[in-house]
Amino acid sequence: MKKIFPLCLAIVAIVLIFAKTGRNLEVHDGEAKTPSGSSIQHGRNYEDVYKDFEKAGFTNIQLEKIDDLITGWLTKDGEVEAVSVDGNSEYSPDKWYPSDVAVVITYHTFPDKQIEDNNYNLNTSKKEDTETLTVENCEDLAKIFSITANIDPAYSEFAEKYHGRIIEFDGRVDYIDHHSVYNPFNGTTSISDTTYDILLSYGDYDADYQIGPTIRIESVTSRTLGCNISKNLPSFMNVGSNVHVCARIGSFDENIGIFTMYYESIEAR
Repeated sequence: MKKIFPLCLAIVAIVLIFAKTGRNLEVHDGEAKTPSGSSIQHGRNYEDVYKDFEKAGFTNIQLEKIDDLITGWLTKDGEVEAVSVDGNSEYSPDKWYPSDVAVVITYHTFPDKQIEDNNYNLNTSKKEDTETLTVENCEDLAKIFSITANIDPAYSEFAEKYHGRIIEFDGRVDYIDHHSVYNPFNGTTSISDTTYDILLSYGDYDADYQIGPTIRIESVTSRTLGCNISKNLPSFMNVGSNVHVCARIGSFDENIGIFTMYYESIEAR
């Protein structure tokens, strides 16, 4: 009996220890923790910041450049202006996020007229006009939405004239695919489970007929579209759905016939 009692005490002690420590254990499958706060990133080299977030486990890291440097004396080439995580540019350090949320690193560099940045930057957009463009108040928008060709000079002219402006229209969903992210440092490409690239066009859905350009909006997340379940799209987001679109104008690629725009909102109609 004397031998059994100490054994029981030992078992109880072990159970209490595991119960106490177990409460402090958190499961973070599919998540990554921010390596440092947003204020620390300002002024660092963008490649170093990229590697820090990659090492922390983030998989959807995007680069946006501000091509505003002239001499590079006060601000160095590649110097980070800001970093946002899931749209938050004032994020805290050591905070857990889904590993595939968008991490956007904005940095300064010299202008390069030969290469157009694939990512739109609000700091370089045209801000003179703020009125949202519609087919009712913009003849040029109504014109491109009446063209039946996939590629037309009017698309490029419209993109150049109204770059950075917001348009609003009734459209339809033509194609949805998971967003892929290219890592420029190791040459690999990863596919996101919760971020999507969406192809849209003007008017009601008809599988055999389309008017206007094919519009691509990239890096749209499930949560951005209002879905609480991160890996599911809202019920209205399917190929063939008619939707109301609000997007910021980017550029038209004449080689592939794709008009890149940037997400503002997509709603059911």
